[in-house]
Amino acid sequence: MTVVPLTAPAQPDLAAVDEPGLVALGVQAQVHANAHRAHLLAVFAEMRDRAAADHQARRANATQPHFVLTPLEEVTLEFGTLLGLGDHAVESALHAHDNLRAICPAAWEQCVRGRLDLERASAISEAARTIADPDDVAAYGALMTSYLAAHDDPDAPLVPLTRTQISRAASYRKLKFDQVPTSERFAEAFAERRVHVDLDRGGTGIGRLSCSTTCTDAMLADHRLTLIARKRCEYDGEERTLDQMRADSMVDLVLGRLQVGALTSELEDDVTADGRDPAATITEVPLVGGWARPVINVTVPVTTLMGTEDEPGLLSGDIPVPPNLVREIATGDGATWHRLLTDPAGGLVELSTTSYQPTAPIVREVTARDRTCVWPGCCRPSVTCECDHRREHPHGRTCPHNLDPLCKRHHKAKHSEGVQVRRLADGRYEVRTARGTILRSHPSEQPQPRGAVAVRSEPGTAA
Repeated sequence: MTVVPLTAPAQPDLAAVDEPGLVALGVQAQVHANAHRAHLLAVFAEMRDRAAADHQARRANATQPHFVLTPLEEVTLEFGTLLGLGDHAVESALHAHDNLRAICPAAWEQCVRGRLDLERASAISEAARTIADPDDVAAYGALMTSYLAAHDDPDAPLVPLTRTQISRAASYRKLKFDQVPTSERFAEAFAERRVHVDLDRGGTGIGRLSCSTTCTDAMLADHRLTLIARKRCEYDGEERTLDQMRADSMVDLVLGRLQVGALTSELEDDVTADGRDPAATITEVPLVGGWARPVINVTVPVTTLMGTEDEPGLLSGDIPVPPNLVREIATGDGATWHRLLTDPAGGLVELSTTSYQPTAPIVREVTARDRTCVWPGCCRPSVTCECDHRREHPHGRTCPHNLDPLCKRHHKAKHSEGVQVRRLADGRYEVRTARGTILRSHPSEQPQPRGAVAVRSEPGTAA
């Protein structure tokens, strides 16, 4: 396999380059970017293959096989934080590498040479997913190899085909073979249904909640939601738009703040079976009661709650929220305030218990101190994490200074063979992987009133 040199081209003074020269530089930069991207995926694959070579042996010899990392988990552990990539990004890159090399090696070779980017090349492997007989995939790959050769200009630095052209050619050639039945493709897609939440980190305090389901259920749910929202918009004094009311009604229904007794047909006819207005079946329900552990944590200077300053707050997961939303959360129905006391040095007053499971006040302190999983690069909210003992219980106490929030993935990684972790005196979390890579996180930034000097007291060793 030919690999282009990975030395970056010299950076000329662009102001002194004429227009044709700028075009040439742009093409050269794209060639290098394509080649570097392919080389990075090859590095991922080599690390994965080396880990796979001894995976079974390590699992057989491990005292706790549950904590043996899979080859894929080892790759994400080594590269995810260093390169600023999420686990899913690393996994997707490896998947694209494996599929493309197996289905159309010629396209992969063009990526390695820098003449083709992975986005265009991946159209070839994506189309092959619906071919029913695995033995036909090689024949399909051969057809795509012929297509690339016939439509390429070997003297050009880049393959002169758009992703749309490659995708259409791939779709045409895959149809020469039997396809996976639609029912099987539906079952596969349906098995992957999920709810996705996207929290805006731009400071607006807005998040997005979506759900994947069947087209029919999605259409029915959307129609019923519109009918409910339209009826609520008829209330006296209501000023929300239909779109705003649809969004609010969906969240209210999921959270149990809204109950609707009318059938969809009754909402459509604007009358119930017993002759009532469907609005009579819509009830707004106040939520009462607390939770066993925090679900939403907001860390904020007390001056913002008092209204004397407008400093923003931070949700668990380090999601910034504006001060007006912080006050709305704090004064809303069901809100509970927990005041965490500090010592003169600025450290939280220690709580502890003799049991293995931390108490609710301890969990609140740990999740307020660290709003995300403490593993370097992980952004999973701490309220969804497990409280891990830095020094194993009962040798280490169940207290905030001996507990760290770790998500399930990184809790497993911490206890896997060869991984060493410690909390530094300045609050950072340091990881040394089995291959000697050192990763460090930074302690969560605590909101401060204006003019305040941040002081952090964080023991480096467990008591």
